[in-house]
Amino acid sequence: YNEDRRLAERERIFNVAELQGLAAHAVNRTSEDTVGIEKLGEGAANRAFTIHFKDGFKVVARIPYPSVEPKGLVVASEAATMTFLRFKGIPVPKIFDYSCSSDNPAGTEYIFMEFCSGMDLASIWDGLGEACQTRVVRSLVDVEARLSNIRLPASGSLYFLRDVPANVTKVAVNTEDADRPDSLYLGPTTDLPFWFGKRSNLDVDRGPFSTSEAVMNSGAIKEMRFLEQYGRPLLPFNRFQRETFNFRKQMPSIHLDSIQKYLQMSKYLIPRAKGLTTPTLRHPDLRPGNIFVSNDFHITALIDWQHSVAQPLFLSCGVPEFLDSLPHHSDTSETLDNFPEKGESDTISRLELSRQMHCREAYVDMTERHNPSHFGALTYPFSVGRQKIHRLAGEPWQGDNIPFRSSLMFVKQHWSQICSNPAVPCPISFTQEEETECLRLDDAEQQGVEQLEEFKRAIGLGPEGWVSNENHDAAREAIAKMKQMSLEQAESEEEMTAIRDHWVFDDIDEEEYS
Repeated sequence: YNEDRRLAERERIFNVAELQGLAAHAVNRTSEDTVGIEKLGEGAANRAFTIHFKDGFKVVARIPYPSVEPKGLVVASEAATMTFLRFKGIPVPKIFDYSCSSDNPAGTEYIFMEFCSGMDLASIWDGLGEACQTRVVRSLVDVEARLSNIRLPASGSLYFLRDVPANVTKVAVNTEDADRPDSLYLGPTTDLPFWFGKRSNLDVDRGPFSTSEAVMNSGAIKEMRFLEQYGRPLLPFNRFQRETFNFRKQMPSIHLDSIQKYLQMSKYLIPRAKGLTTPTLRHPDLRPGNIFVSNDFHITALIDWQHSVAQPLFLSCGVPEFLDSLPHHSDTSETLDNFPEKGESDTISRLELSRQMHCREAYVDMTERHNPSHFGALTYPFSVGRQKIHRLAGEPWQGDNIPFRSSLMFVKQHWSQICSNPAVPCPISFTQEEETECLRLDDAEQQGVEQLEEFKRAIGLGPEGWVSNENHDAAREAIAKMKQMSLEQAESEEEMTAIRDHWVFDDIDEEEYS
Protein backbone atom coordinates (compact mmCIF):
# COMPACT_ATOMS: atom_id res chain seq x y z
CA TYR A 1 0.00 0.00 0.00
CA ASN A 2 0.94 3.68 -0.34
CA GLU A 3 3.38 2.80 -3.12
CA ASP A 4 3.41 6.33 -4.55
CA ARG A 5 4.39 7.72 -1.13
CA ARG A 6 7.14 5.11 -0.67
CA LEU A 7 8.57 5.89 -4.11
CA ALA A 8 8.47 9.65 -3.42
CA GLU A 9 10.31 9.11 -0.11
CA ARG A 10 13.07 7.27 -1.96
CA GLU A 11 13.50 9.75 -4.81
CA ARG A 12 16.90 11.40 -4.63
CA ILE A 13 18.06 13.63 -7.48
CA PHE A 14 21.82 14.20 -7.54
CA ASN A 15 24.64 15.04 -9.94
CA VAL A 16 26.18 11.72 -10.99
CA ALA A 17 29.32 13.21 -12.54
CA GLU A 18 30.01 15.35 -9.48
CA LEU A 19 29.49 12.35 -7.18
CA GLN A 20 32.08 10.42 -9.18
CA GLY A 21 34.43 13.38 -8.96
CA LEU A 22 34.05 13.62 -5.19
CA ALA A 23 34.67 9.88 -4.87
CA ALA A 24 37.79 10.14 -7.02
CA HIS A 25 39.14 12.98 -4.86
CA ALA A 26 38.45 10.92 -1.71
CA VAL A 27 40.77 8.14 -2.93
CA ASN A 28 43.48 10.41 -4.39
CA ARG A 29 42.37 10.06 -8.00
CA THR A 30 40.85 12.41 -10.57
CA SER A 31 37.49 12.46 -12.32
CA GLU A 32 39.24 11.27 -15.48
CA ASP A 33 40.20 8.07 -13.63
CA THR A 34 36.56 6.99 -13.23
CA VAL A 35 35.09 4.69 -15.88
CA GLY A 36 31.54 4.17 -14.68
CA ILE A 37 28.95 3.89 -11.94
CA GLU A 38 26.35 1.18 -11.35
CA LYS A 39 23.66 0.58 -8.75
CA LEU A 40 24.78 -1.98 -6.22
CA GLY A 41 21.46 -2.26 -4.42
CA GLU A 42 18.92 -0.47 -2.27
CA GLY A 43 17.39 -1.16 1.10
CA ALA A 44 14.92 0.37 3.51
CA ALA A 45 16.94 3.57 4.01
CA ASN A 46 19.75 3.80 1.47
CA ARG A 47 20.73 3.30 -2.14
CA ALA A 48 24.27 2.07 -2.88
CA PHE A 49 26.37 2.49 -6.02
CA THR A 50 29.72 1.09 -7.14
CA ILE A 51 32.06 3.63 -8.72
CA HIS A 52 34.68 2.01 -10.98
CA PHE A 53 38.16 3.33 -11.79
CA LYS A 54 40.51 2.62 -14.68
CA ASP A 55 42.95 0.67 -12.52
CA GLY A 56 40.20 -1.69 -11.31
CA PHE A 57 39.72 0.02 -7.96
CA LYS A 58 36.13 0.30 -6.72
CA VAL A 59 34.42 2.59 -4.23
CA VAL A 60 30.95 2.14 -2.75
CA ALA A 61 28.84 5.31 -2.57
CA ARG A 62 26.02 4.98 -0.04
CA ILE A 63 23.27 7.59 -0.34
CA PRO A 64 20.40 7.86 2.19
CA TYR A 65 16.86 8.54 1.03
CA PRO A 66 15.60 12.09 1.73
CA SER A 67 13.12 10.68 4.28
CA VAL A 68 15.80 9.16 6.53
CA GLU A 69 16.03 10.71 10.00
CA PRO A 70 17.70 12.24 11.93
CA LYS A 71 18.91 14.51 9.15
CA GLY A 72 22.46 15.76 9.55
CA LEU A 73 23.21 13.20 12.26
CA VAL A 74 22.53 9.80 10.73
CA VAL A 75 25.34 9.95 8.13
CA ALA A 76 27.74 11.59 10.60
CA SER A 77 27.13 8.91 13.20
CA GLU A 78 27.49 5.97 10.83
CA ALA A 79 30.77 7.31 9.44
CA ALA A 80 32.16 7.92 12.94
CA THR A 81 30.97 4.53 14.19
CA MET A 82 32.58 2.61 11.33
CA THR A 83 35.84 4.58 11.60
CA PHE A 84 35.99 3.92 15.35
CA LEU A 85 35.21 0.21 14.98
CA ARG A 86 37.79 -0.28 12.25
CA PHE A 87 40.40 1.35 14.51
CA LYS A 88 39.39 -1.16 17.20
CA GLY A 89 39.97 -4.11 14.87
CA ILE A 90 36.36 -4.84 13.94
CA PRO A 91 35.99 -5.93 10.27
CA VAL A 92 34.11 -3.02 8.70
CA PRO A 93 34.73 -1.22 5.38
CA LYS A 94 37.15 1.71 5.44
CA ILE A 95 35.47 5.12 5.22
CA PHE A 96 37.10 7.35 2.59
CA ASP A 97 34.87 10.40 2.94
CA TYR A 98 31.33 11.45 3.83
CA SER A 99 28.99 14.42 3.74
CA CYS A 100 26.26 15.01 6.33
CA SER A 101 24.62 17.59 4.09
CA SER A 102 23.42 17.81 0.50
CA ASP A 103 25.18 21.19 0.25
CA ASN A 104 27.97 19.90 -2.01
CA PRO A 105 28.56 19.62 -5.79
CA ALA A 106 26.77 16.25 -5.95
CA GLY A 107 23.67 17.63 -4.22
CA THR A 108 23.28 14.73 -1.81
CA GLU A 109 24.51 13.34 1.49
CA TYR A 110 26.83 10.37 0.99
CA ILE A 111 29.35 7.98 2.47
CA PHE A 112 32.24 6.71 0.31
CA MET A 113 33.55 3.42 1.60
CA GLU A 114 35.69 0.46 0.72
CA PHE A 115 34.25 -2.20 -1.59
CA CYS A 116 33.79 -5.34 0.53
CA SER A 117 35.80 -8.43 -0.25
CA GLY A 118 34.24 -11.83 0.29
CA MET A 119 30.80 -13.32 -0.26
CA ASP A 120 27.48 -11.88 0.84
CA LEU A 121 26.29 -14.37 3.46
CA ALA A 122 22.65 -13.98 2.38
CA SER A 123 23.48 -15.49 -1.01
CA ILE A 124 25.03 -18.67 0.41
CA TRP A 125 23.73 -19.24 3.96
CA ASP A 126 20.81 -21.55 3.17
CA GLY A 127 23.02 -23.75 0.99
CA LEU A 128 25.83 -24.17 3.52
CA GLY A 129 26.33 -27.41 5.38
CA GLU A 130 26.28 -27.61 9.15
CA ALA A 131 30.07 -27.47 9.51
CA CYS A 132 30.39 -24.34 7.35
CA GLN A 133 27.52 -22.60 9.16
CA THR A 134 29.23 -23.39 12.46
CA ARG A 135 32.44 -21.75 11.23
CA VAL A 136 30.49 -18.60 10.36
CA VAL A 137 28.91 -18.63 13.82
CA ARG A 138 32.31 -19.01 15.49
CA SER A 139 33.69 -16.08 13.51
CA LEU A 140 30.65 -13.97 14.41
CA VAL A 141 31.05 -14.73 18.12
CA ASP A 142 34.73 -13.76 17.93
CA VAL A 143 33.80 -10.40 16.37
CA GLU A 144 31.12 -9.80 19.01
CA ALA A 145 33.61 -10.64 21.76
CA ARG A 146 35.89 -7.89 20.45
CA LEU A 147 32.93 -5.50 20.41
CA SER A 148 32.14 -6.40 24.02
CA ASN A 149 35.67 -5.44 25.06
CA ILE A 150 35.25 -1.87 23.78
CA ARG A 151 34.70 0.43 26.73
CA LEU A 152 32.46 3.49 26.32
CA PRO A 153 31.75 6.17 28.95
CA ALA A 154 28.00 6.55 28.25
CA SER A 155 25.08 5.35 26.15
CA GLY A 156 24.28 7.09 22.86
CA SER A 157 25.47 7.30 19.26
CA LEU A 158 29.02 8.05 18.12
CA TYR A 159 30.13 11.21 16.29
CA PHE A 160 33.23 13.15 15.40
CA LEU A 161 33.43 16.41 17.35
CA ARG A 162 33.25 18.43 14.12
CA ASP A 163 29.78 17.02 13.35
CA VAL A 164 28.13 17.67 16.73
CA PRO A 165 26.45 21.09 17.10
CA ALA A 166 28.05 23.20 19.84
CA ASN A 167 24.82 23.39 21.87
CA VAL A 168 24.34 19.60 21.94
CA THR A 169 25.36 17.57 24.99
CA LYS A 170 28.23 15.17 24.32
CA VAL A 171 30.72 12.96 26.16
CA ALA A 172 34.29 12.39 24.95
CA VAL A 173 35.20 8.77 24.27
CA ASN A 174 38.81 9.61 25.10
CA THR A 175 39.54 12.71 27.16
CA GLU A 176 43.01 13.04 25.61
CA ASP A 177 43.01 15.36 22.57
CA ALA A 178 39.27 15.83 23.10
CA ASP A 179 39.32 19.22 21.36
CA ARG A 180 40.48 17.89 17.99
CA PRO A 181 37.77 17.99 15.27
CA ASP A 182 38.23 14.26 14.60
CA SER A 183 37.94 13.31 18.27
CA LEU A 184 35.15 10.85 18.96
CA TYR A 185 32.20 11.72 21.16
CA LEU A 186 28.99 10.07 22.28
CA GLY A 187 26.04 12.28 21.45
CA PRO A 188 22.29 12.05 20.78
CA THR A 189 20.85 8.66 19.95
CA THR A 190 19.98 8.03 16.31
CA ASP A 191 17.41 5.42 17.35
CA LEU A 192 14.48 5.95 14.96
CA PRO A 193 11.59 6.19 17.48
CA PHE A 194 13.15 9.39 18.87
CA TRP A 195 12.90 11.04 15.44
CA PHE A 196 9.70 9.62 13.94
CA GLY A 197 7.41 12.27 12.45
CA LYS A 198 6.70 15.25 14.72
CA ARG A 199 8.84 13.67 17.45
CA SER A 200 11.92 15.11 15.74
CA ASN A 201 10.67 18.58 16.81
CA LEU A 202 10.27 17.73 20.50
CA ASP A 203 12.58 19.27 23.09
CA VAL A 204 13.44 16.04 24.91
CA ASP A 205 16.61 14.39 26.18
CA ARG A 206 18.03 12.11 23.47
CA GLY A 207 21.32 11.48 25.22
CA PRO A 208 24.05 10.75 25.74
CA PHE A 209 22.95 8.99 28.93
CA SER A 210 25.26 8.41 31.88
CA THR A 211 22.95 5.99 33.73
CA SER A 212 20.87 2.94 32.85
CA GLU A 213 17.84 4.56 34.47
CA ALA A 214 18.08 7.48 32.04
CA VAL A 215 18.21 5.03 29.12
CA MET A 216 15.23 3.08 30.47
CA ASN A 217 13.12 6.23 30.83
CA SER A 218 14.13 8.37 27.85
CA GLY A 219 11.98 6.72 25.18
CA ALA A 220 8.92 6.63 27.42
CA ILE A 221 9.32 10.29 28.38
CA LYS A 222 9.71 11.22 24.71
CA GLU A 223 6.47 9.44 23.84
CA MET A 224 4.67 10.95 26.81
CA ARG A 225 5.68 14.47 25.66
CA PHE A 226 4.49 13.66 22.14
CA LEU A 227 1.08 12.45 23.30
CA GLU A 228 0.65 15.45 25.61
CA GLN A 229 1.29 17.78 22.68
CA TYR A 230 -0.07 15.92 19.65
CA GLY A 231 -2.07 12.95 20.93
CA ARG A 232 -5.58 12.36 19.57
CA PRO A 233 -7.94 9.38 19.15
CA LEU A 234 -6.75 6.99 16.44
CA LEU A 235 -7.80 3.79 14.78
CA PRO A 236 -4.88 1.32 14.96
CA PHE A 237 -2.50 1.96 12.06
CA ASN A 238 -2.25 -1.78 11.45
CA ARG A 239 -5.67 -2.36 9.98
CA PHE A 240 -5.82 -6.06 10.80
CA GLN A 241 -5.98 -4.95 14.47
CA ARG A 242 -9.00 -2.70 14.04
CA GLU A 243 -11.61 -5.44 14.21
CA THR A 244 -10.27 -6.30 17.68
CA PHE A 245 -11.57 -2.90 18.81
CA ASN A 246 -14.81 -3.08 16.79
CA PHE A 247 -13.40 -0.40 14.45
CA ARG A 248 -13.49 2.24 17.20
CA LYS A 249 -10.80 4.88 17.67
CA GLN A 250 -8.55 4.38 20.69
CA MET A 251 -7.77 7.11 23.20
CA PRO A 252 -4.18 8.31 23.78
CA SER A 253 -5.00 8.68 27.50
CA ILE A 254 -4.83 4.88 27.88
CA HIS A 255 -1.32 4.82 26.44
CA LEU A 256 -0.31 7.75 28.65
CA ASP A 257 -1.51 5.80 31.67
CA SER A 258 0.59 2.81 30.57
CA ILE A 259 3.68 5.01 30.17
CA GLN A 260 3.19 6.46 33.65
CA LYS A 261 2.90 2.96 35.09
CA TYR A 262 6.08 1.93 33.28
CA LEU A 263 7.97 4.93 34.67
CA GLN A 264 6.97 3.92 38.20
CA MET A 265 8.59 0.51 37.80
CA SER A 266 11.41 1.03 35.27
CA LYS A 267 14.28 1.56 37.72
CA TYR A 268 13.51 -1.77 39.38
CA LEU A 269 13.90 -3.58 36.04
CA ILE A 270 17.61 -2.70 35.87
CA PRO A 271 19.73 -5.76 36.78
CA ARG A 272 22.08 -5.57 39.73
CA ALA A 273 24.45 -8.16 38.28
CA LYS A 274 27.94 -6.85 37.61
CA GLY A 275 28.63 -5.78 34.03
CA LEU A 276 25.08 -5.92 32.71
CA THR A 277 24.69 -2.13 32.72
CA THR A 278 27.93 -1.48 30.80
CA PRO A 279 27.31 0.64 27.65
CA THR A 280 27.83 -1.74 24.75
CA LEU A 281 27.80 -1.26 20.98
CA ARG A 282 26.33 -4.09 18.90
CA HIS A 283 25.36 -4.24 15.24
CA PRO A 284 21.84 -2.77 14.88
CA ASP A 285 20.69 -5.14 12.09
CA LEU A 286 22.73 -8.34 12.18
CA ARG A 287 21.29 -10.34 9.29
CA PRO A 288 23.02 -12.32 6.51
CA GLY A 289 22.71 -9.47 4.00
CA ASN A 290 24.98 -7.33 6.20
CA ILE A 291 27.66 -10.00 6.68
CA PHE A 292 30.48 -10.81 4.23
CA VAL A 293 32.62 -13.94 4.59
CA SER A 294 35.77 -15.35 3.02
CA ASN A 295 36.06 -18.65 1.16
CA ASP A 296 36.87 -20.34 4.47
CA PHE A 297 33.79 -18.72 6.09
CA HIS A 298 35.47 -16.15 8.29
CA ILE A 299 33.79 -12.75 8.50
CA THR A 300 35.52 -10.17 6.30
CA ALA A 301 33.08 -7.28 6.81
CA LEU A 302 29.99 -6.18 8.69
CA ILE A 303 28.14 -3.44 6.80
CA ASP A 304 25.19 -1.11 7.50
CA TRP A 305 25.88 0.48 10.89
CA GLN A 306 23.22 3.14 10.36
CA HIS A 307 21.31 4.04 13.56
CA SER A 308 23.88 2.32 15.79
CA VAL A 309 23.45 3.05 19.49
CA ALA A 310 25.53 2.08 22.51
CA GLN A 311 23.18 0.80 25.23
CA PRO A 312 23.48 -1.01 28.55
CA LEU A 313 24.37 -4.64 27.83
CA PHE A 314 21.13 -6.00 29.29
CA LEU A 315 19.22 -4.01 26.64
CA SER A 316 21.51 -4.77 23.69
CA CYS A 317 22.15 -8.50 24.20
CA GLY A 318 20.48 -11.13 22.05
CA VAL A 319 20.82 -13.99 19.59
CA PRO A 320 20.92 -12.72 15.97
CA GLU A 321 17.49 -13.28 14.44
CA PHE A 322 18.73 -15.45 11.59
CA LEU A 323 20.19 -17.88 14.15
CA ASP A 324 17.22 -17.83 16.51
CA SER A 325 15.01 -20.83 15.73
CA LEU A 326 12.68 -20.14 18.66
CA PRO A 327 11.01 -16.71 18.29
CA HIS A 328 10.59 -14.82 21.55
CA HIS A 329 6.80 -15.15 21.51
CA SER A 330 6.77 -18.90 20.90
CA ASP A 331 6.51 -21.64 23.47
CA THR A 332 9.77 -23.45 24.12
CA SER A 333 7.91 -26.75 23.59
CA GLU A 334 8.00 -25.98 19.85
CA THR A 335 10.84 -28.38 19.10
CA LEU A 336 11.54 -31.33 16.86
CA ASP A 337 9.89 -33.70 19.35
CA ASN A 338 6.41 -32.36 18.63
CA PHE A 339 6.88 -31.09 15.07
CA PRO A 340 4.11 -32.64 12.92
CA GLU A 341 5.06 -35.38 10.49
CA LYS A 342 2.82 -35.14 7.45
CA GLY A 343 4.69 -35.14 4.17
CA GLU A 344 7.74 -34.15 2.18
CA SER A 345 7.34 -30.41 2.83
CA ASP A 346 7.08 -31.07 6.57
CA THR A 347 10.22 -33.22 6.41
CA ILE A 348 12.05 -30.29 4.81
CA SER A 349 10.68 -28.00 7.53
CA ARG A 350 11.90 -30.40 10.22
CA LEU A 351 15.37 -30.46 8.67
CA GLU A 352 15.43 -26.66 8.47
CA LEU A 353 14.31 -26.32 12.09
CA SER A 354 17.01 -28.81 13.10
CA ARG A 355 19.66 -26.72 11.32
CA GLN A 356 18.41 -23.53 12.95
CA MET A 357 18.39 -25.11 16.39
CA HIS A 358 21.94 -26.35 15.88
CA CYS A 359 23.11 -22.86 14.85
CA ARG A 360 21.40 -21.25 17.82
CA GLU A 361 22.91 -23.77 20.25
CA ALA A 362 26.35 -23.30 18.67
CA TYR A 363 26.03 -19.52 19.02
CA VAL A 364 25.02 -19.70 22.69
CA ASP A 365 27.70 -22.31 23.54
CA MET A 366 30.46 -20.34 21.82
CA THR A 367 29.25 -17.11 23.40
CA GLU A 368 29.52 -18.75 26.83
CA ARG A 369 33.16 -19.70 26.11
CA HIS A 370 34.39 -16.65 24.20
CA ASN A 371 32.10 -13.77 25.23
CA PRO A 372 31.07 -14.46 28.84
CA SER A 373 29.70 -10.97 29.52
CA HIS A 374 27.25 -11.31 26.63
CA PHE A 375 26.35 -14.83 27.76
CA GLY A 376 25.62 -13.52 31.24
CA ALA A 377 23.24 -10.94 29.80
CA LEU A 378 21.59 -13.50 27.49
CA THR A 379 20.87 -15.90 30.32
CA TYR A 380 19.88 -13.34 32.94
CA PRO A 381 16.30 -14.03 34.11
CA PHE A 382 13.62 -12.37 31.96
CA SER A 383 16.23 -10.84 29.68
CA VAL A 384 13.89 -10.76 26.68
CA GLY A 385 11.01 -9.40 28.76
CA ARG A 386 13.06 -6.43 30.01
CA GLN A 387 14.07 -5.54 26.46
CA LYS A 388 10.52 -5.91 25.18
CA ILE A 389 8.86 -3.63 27.70
CA HIS A 390 11.61 -1.01 27.31
CA ARG A 391 11.13 -1.08 23.53
CA LEU A 392 7.33 -0.88 23.75
CA ALA A 393 7.50 2.06 26.18
CA GLY A 394 9.37 4.15 23.61
CA GLU A 395 7.70 3.02 20.40
CA PRO A 396 5.58 5.61 18.55
CA TRP A 397 1.93 5.18 19.56
CA GLN A 398 -0.19 4.44 16.50
CA GLY A 399 -3.55 3.65 18.01
CA ASP A 400 -2.85 0.35 19.78
CA ASN A 401 -1.90 0.02 23.45
CA ILE A 402 -2.48 -3.71 23.94
CA PRO A 403 1.07 -5.10 23.44
CA PHE A 404 2.50 -2.55 25.90
CA ARG A 405 -0.27 -2.89 28.47
CA SER A 406 -0.20 -6.70 28.41
CA SER A 407 3.59 -6.57 28.94
CA LEU A 408 3.06 -4.36 31.99
CA MET A 409 0.65 -6.95 33.33
CA PHE A 410 3.18 -9.72 32.70
CA VAL A 411 5.82 -7.83 34.70
CA LYS A 412 3.33 -7.21 37.51
CA GLN A 413 2.44 -10.91 37.65
CA HIS A 414 6.13 -11.94 37.82
CA TRP A 415 7.33 -9.00 39.90
CA SER A 416 9.11 -11.02 42.59
CA GLN A 417 11.22 -12.76 39.93
CA ILE A 418 11.94 -9.70 37.77
CA CYS A 419 12.42 -6.89 40.30
CA SER A 420 16.07 -6.17 41.10
CA ASN A 421 15.08 -5.51 44.73
CA PRO A 422 12.76 -8.27 46.02
CA ALA A 423 11.87 -6.17 49.07
CA VAL A 424 10.09 -3.60 46.89
CA PRO A 425 6.40 -4.31 46.21
CA CYS A 426 5.14 -3.84 42.67
CA PRO A 427 4.27 -0.13 42.31
CA ILE A 428 1.50 -0.61 39.72
CA SER A 429 -1.84 -2.37 39.78
CA PHE A 430 -4.71 -3.38 37.50
CA THR A 431 -8.19 -4.61 38.32
CA GLN A 432 -9.03 -8.22 37.50
CA GLU A 433 -11.45 -6.97 34.85
CA GLU A 434 -8.71 -4.86 33.21
CA GLU A 435 -6.33 -7.80 33.07
CA THR A 436 -8.93 -10.20 31.70
CA GLU A 437 -10.02 -7.80 28.96
CA CYS A 438 -6.47 -6.83 27.99
CA LEU A 439 -5.35 -10.45 27.69
CA ARG A 440 -8.45 -11.25 25.63
CA LEU A 441 -7.61 -8.45 23.23
CA ASP A 442 -3.97 -9.54 23.15
CA ASP A 443 -4.99 -13.06 22.10
CA ALA A 444 -7.27 -11.62 19.41
CA GLU A 445 -4.43 -9.47 18.07
CA GLN A 446 -2.06 -12.44 17.96
CA GLN A 447 -4.60 -14.38 15.92
CA GLY A 448 -4.88 -11.40 13.58
CA VAL A 449 -1.09 -11.28 13.16
CA GLU A 450 -0.99 -14.99 12.30
CA GLN A 451 -3.81 -14.61 9.77
CA LEU A 452 -2.06 -11.66 8.14
CA GLU A 453 1.21 -13.58 7.87
CA GLU A 454 -0.60 -16.50 6.21
CA PHE A 455 -2.23 -14.00 3.86
CA LYS A 456 1.13 -12.44 2.94
CA ARG A 457 2.79 -15.82 2.41
CA ALA A 458 -0.02 -16.93 0.12
CA ILE A 459 0.45 -13.84 -2.04
CA GLY A 460 4.25 -13.88 -1.89
CA LEU A 461 4.74 -10.62 -0.01
CA GLY A 462 7.93 -9.91 1.89
CA PRO A 463 8.49 -7.72 4.97
CA GLU A 464 6.35 -4.55 5.10
CA GLY A 465 4.49 -5.59 1.94
CA TRP A 466 7.59 -5.68 -0.25
CA VAL A 467 7.37 -7.64 -3.50
CA SER A 468 9.84 -8.03 -6.37
CA ASN A 469 9.23 -6.14 -9.61
CA GLU A 470 8.61 -9.33 -11.57
CA ASN A 471 5.92 -10.46 -9.11
CA HIS A 472 4.36 -7.03 -8.56
CA ASP A 473 1.45 -7.26 -11.01
CA ALA A 474 0.58 -10.81 -9.97
CA ALA A 475 0.57 -9.83 -6.28
CA ARG A 476 -1.71 -6.83 -6.90
CA GLU A 477 -4.07 -9.04 -8.89
CA ALA A 478 -4.13 -11.65 -6.12
CA ILE A 479 -4.89 -8.97 -3.50
CA ALA A 480 -7.73 -7.56 -5.61
CA LYS A 481 -9.22 -11.05 -6.02
CA MET A 482 -8.98 -11.71 -2.27
CA LYS A 483 -10.72 -8.43 -1.49
CA GLN A 484 -13.51 -9.18 -3.98
CA MET A 485 -13.91 -12.70 -2.57
CA SER A 486 -14.10 -11.30 0.97
CA LEU A 487 -16.79 -8.82 -0.10
CA GLU A 488 -18.81 -11.58 -1.77
CA GLN A 489 -18.61 -13.74 1.36
CA ALA A 490 -19.63 -10.91 3.72
CA GLU A 491 -22.77 -11.76 5.65
CA SER A 492 -23.96 -8.22 6.37
CA GLU A 493 -23.75 -4.65 5.13
CA GLU A 494 -21.66 -3.77 8.20
CA GLU A 495 -19.12 -6.48 7.33
CA MET A 496 -18.93 -5.25 3.73
CA THR A 497 -18.35 -1.68 4.94
CA ALA A 498 -15.57 -2.85 7.27
CA ILE A 499 -13.84 -4.68 4.41
CA ARG A 500 -14.11 -1.69 2.07
CA ASP A 501 -12.98 0.89 4.63
CA HIS A 502 -10.25 -1.10 6.39
CA TRP A 503 -8.79 -3.41 3.74
CA VAL A 504 -5.24 -4.07 4.90
CA PHE A 505 -3.54 -3.43 1.53
CA ASP A 506 -5.42 -0.31 0.43
CA ASP A 507 -3.71 3.10 0.61
CA ILE A 508 -3.98 4.91 3.95
CA ASP A 509 -3.52 8.49 5.17
CA GLU A 510 -0.34 8.27 7.26
CA GLU A 511 -0.12 11.91 8.38
CA GLU A 512 -2.20 11.53 11.54
CA TYR A 513 0.06 8.67 12.68
CA SER A 514 3.30 10.65 12.52
